[in-house]
Amino acid sequence: MIKPPHFAQDDFTGTGSDDDEIVYEPLDDVTWVDEDEIEVIELPEEPAVDVTEVPPEIPAGDAVEETGEAPAETPAASAPAAVPLPLPLELPPEAGPEQAAEPVPAPGGPPCLYRVVIPLDEALRSTIDAVRGEHALGGPAPAALELIAPFRSDHPDALADALRTWSGAWLPLELALDAVSAEVIGPRRYVAGWSLEPAGRLIAAQHALVDALDGLREPCEGESEPFEPRIVVADRVPPHVFPHLIADMQRAFEPQRRAITAIVLEEATPGPQPPRWSVRLSVP
Repeated sequence: MIKPPHFAQDDFTGTGSDDDEIVYEPLDDVTWVDEDEIEVIELPEEPAVDVTEVPPEIPAGDAVEETGEAPAETPAASAPAAVPLPLPLELPPEAGPEQAAEPVPAPGGPPCLYRVVIPLDEALRSTIDAVRGEHALGGPAPAALELIAPFRSDHPDALADALRTWSGAWLPLELALDAVSAEVIGPRRYVAGWSLEPAGRLIAAQHALVDALDGLREPCEGESEPFEPRIVVADRVPPHVFPHLIADMQRAFEPQRRAITAIVLEEATPGPQPPRWSVRLSVP
């Protein structure tokens, strides 16, 4: 066994020469062990790492260093076994070209629409057009005072008889344009018109007409507004126009008397467009 040399302190003082003899001193404090007596420690073997193993999939959105190579595909997770669903006892019939679609039922009631109105004479309609034109109000001007809101009916002959009976009891109606009417309905609906007097008699006549048509009409969908004894000049007037319109109407207003001598049953074909009314019957 070879022992390491021991260098004396004088060997590094720089006073010696190449011919000086090297002195080896025994090492009493060191225990020497023979190589054959060293016990070998064996470590357990670990499985080798396959360098070709595919790395885990990187979630989308994470930063990935570009390598120029397409990423390896991650093995798809095994899908759960499909559970068979019970089949229905009876399969629905397949729709074929020979099978026609079932027609959609039409809304209940007859197709025609009716309403009852007091027509406005030519002079009054011209005055309304002039007032609306001064304030550039678009849309059609009212051409009648509506007594009965639009309704359905499959008894046109009975309607005619009821209207004749009513007209014999209430016409003519002596009325007067008494004042300018300015009304705000809801938060932003502005209505301008002329009120009719005596309002009580006109309202009573309208209620009697409703009773005369009881059982002969079916109101249309939607809420009908209550009857108001006034001739509408403009409805849904823009807020910034409304005060100027009312002011001009008041400056030009003159009370007028009117004799209502006839009422008209109008009809229209229902549809998505606004109804276009035509005269079906004028009474008397």
